[in-house]
Amino acid sequence: MYVKRRWSQAPSARLLAGSAGTPLVVRLCPACRRRRTGVPHGYVHVEGGFFVTHRSDLEHLLHNEAARAREDNPLAQVMSWRHFKDGSLLIATSTEHLAQRLGHALEKAYDGAVQYGFSHENKMAHVWWKR
Repeated sequence: MYVKRRWSQAPSARLLAGSAGTPLVVRLCPACRRRRTGVPHGYVHVEGGFFVTHRSDLEHLLHNEAARAREDNPLAQVMSWRHFKDGSLLIATSTEHLAQRLGHALEKAYDGAVQYGFSHENKMAHVWWKR
């Protein structure tokens, strides 16, 4: 819901928009459009022996960090989680900042080696974390 020049997922936003006296117009937010088209703006690659043995803990951390990011910016969403046979994980995000934030959260909580790659031409971020 777009209320007072800001996208919001809070239930109170619907009440506030409904009480404004203007009819509600349903529109897709930019993150939802990206999800429909399948074009992410960030990737987080998580791999290594530590990830394989502590998968549930790391995924729990990533889910919580993504939820906190969505509270700050409703456009920052995880678009997909892909698990691979080699034990690695690839997360696609709707914003490059969310990919960066997830990589920083992994580095802060579990150390490991993190690398950031940016493409400024198409606003794409790649984050690799390994331990």
